Amino acid sequence: MDPAVGLTKDRSLARQQDARNVASIAATGFGLTALCIAAERGWQPRNAILDRVLATLRFVAQKLPHEHGFFYHFLRMDTGERIFKSEVSTIDTAIFLCGALTCRAYFANDEISKLVTALYDRIDWSWFLHGEQTLSMGWTPERGYIKTRWDAYSALMMLYLLGMGANNQPLPASSWDAWNRPHFEFNGIRYIGAQAPLFVHQYSHAWFDFRGRHDKYADYFTNSAIATEVHKIWCMEMSQPLPQAHCPFYRRKPSASCKPSVTNTPHKPGPPTALSTPSIPSPTGPPPTLSASTPASPSSWPKTPAPVSSGNTSWPTRKSAAPWKKPTSRKTPELQIRPFYIFSLSFFLLTVRRNRQRIFYRCHELDKEIASLSVPGAPGQLGILRQFSYGPPLQNYVRRRTAVT
Repeated sequence: MDPAVGLTKDRSLARQQDARNVASIAATGFGLTALCIAAERGWQPRNAILDRVLATLRFVAQKLPHEHGFFYHFLRMDTGERIFKSEVSTIDTAIFLCGALTCRAYFANDEISKLVTALYDRIDWSWFLHGEQTLSMGWTPERGYIKTRWDAYSALMMLYLLGMGANNQPLPASSWDAWNRPHFEFNGIRYIGAQAPLFVHQYSHAWFDFRGRHDKYADYFTNSAIATEVHKIWCMEMSQPLPQAHCPFYRRKPSASCKPSVTNTPHKPGPPTALSTPSIPSPTGPPPTLSASTPASPSSWPKTPAPVSSGNTSWPTRKSAAPWKKPTSRKTPELQIRPFYIFSLSFFLLTVRRNRQRIFYRCHELDKEIASLSVPGAPGQLGILRQFSYGPPLQNYVRRRTAVT
């Protein structure tokens, strides 16, 4: 984070710092939330953390470019300029707002309260509806609105809750019913989900407490707990050695139990939809039942099954995952090398060979040019090849050596 600007770096190397200068408005929202946690746990002096929060909010409120209150996705970390021709993002702006509102609630500072309230109130939520019931995912000056919309279950709950709760230009309450809630089923476990990673079940819960609350469709806290356990079971099943499932040279249909089934039925007004489906199978007793009519608590979460072992015969396994046997010959029907892979490999080897010849040719020409300049200590062909690739770096090298002479 740049102390003067306050924008948070979008990503970084895990083991060391890097020179990337890319921030994101979503990472800044997560960073503001993390600063509240750091102040609560005493990881840094509270006054120092408060100064960092104020620096961020002042810059975002007064200097950061925006469209109808929404911010661009990717920004230069030192100036806040838009980069990568990124879009004005609805969901990333919502993540930033969640972090800013967390700071307003936690620090109870007058300046923070004014800045965050101003940021929240200047957003025109109806601008991104663009005549529809659901929000567009973004907008760019070059192409206008992004066609895809937040119209199916994902991390969108915080976006619609912020929009409906706004003081100025709020979203209509009907927008909450406008997005779909597709049902997935895995090993007899049914839940509302999406064709997306696990984080879609978690992001909104980072700031909104859904425990003990539900609408006419689901208890979303319990639903996320079920989805998390389903992902865990799937990963543990995949940990069993199944080489045929991963090797691209084998023609093998995926297991039916490996891919969740999806049903996307239209929503009908009525009583809350209970999620009283079979929960996580437990080797030691009957599975617990999770229902939307009962508040979920940590004690009522699905229990973690015992680890897979040779003695645990009740662990759910794939019905079609037969033990793998090494093919006896290349005539085995399962062992068929696809022509596409042969073509791709041949094209790759040909490209590498041509590029190698081009590199050596250009290095040889460069040696001649350097020799004509009579530069003492000029590296030979092999030395140049080790230090540079072909292209502009070689030309720059010649310019630098010429400047020296």
